[in-house]
Amino acid sequence: MEIWIRSIARAGGVEMPASARVLEPRVQPRSPGLRPSLARGLRRAGTYLLRAGDRVCGEAGKANAAIGRC
Repeated sequence: MEIWIRSIARAGGVEMPASARVLEPRVQPRSPGLRPSLARGLRRAGTYLLRAGDRVCGEAGKANAAIGRC
């Protein structure tokens, strides 16, 4: 986004020094939040259950094919 703004300014005849910031730096959240943590936990649980199903079925990938991926 910053590159676009700089190129538009340059096309308009305005030169901006490289040290000047066009946009404010992004503030990174300190904790990942609930949604990413929940999504990660559900993916891990799904992977665990698929692997457990493969162990029960006896053939690798058989449970995965039986369940079907979303």
